[in-house]
Amino acid sequence: MRVSDDAEIIPVDERVAPEAPRSRVTEADRAGDVARLDRALDRTLYLVVKGADGRWAFPAAAVATDEHLHETAKRVMDKTAGLDMNTWMVGRVPVAHHVVRPALGEDGSLQKRGEKTFFLKARIMAGQANLAGNPFGYTEFKWLTAEELKA
Repeated sequence: MRVSDDAEIIPVDERVAPEAPRSRVTEADRAGDVARLDRALDRTLYLVVKGADGRWAFPAAAVATDEHLHETAKRVMDKTAGLDMNTWMVGRVPVAHHVVRPALGEDGSLQKRGEKTFFLKARIMAGQANLAGNPFGYTEFKWLTAEELKA
């Protein structure tokens, strides 16, 4: 016996069969297309970009003196992926950071400055990355799972 929202018994001939769940494996998964977001639907995907030097990395830029970290992250996402990708910064604080210590010569002189890279979390509400006209020189992008990033 099936009952409607207003507590009426639904006749058998008027019942609608529930839809079977759709497959979590998409055409992008089958094709191995890592440039599409409709893949690995049960996993978190991370945006990585290929720079002019041929190296793959997360989108990044220096923090301007008049910016907070989350403002820099939003600016980088907007300029990297274009305005067609609607993003939301999840928080104002980093979820992780990476420190590269300065390199000093034997005489104590500075050979290479140190760096701190902060990682902030963002969510995509709609759209897809479009690198056309980005000021950072990125040429390609991929959406990768954590395991794919480690490989």
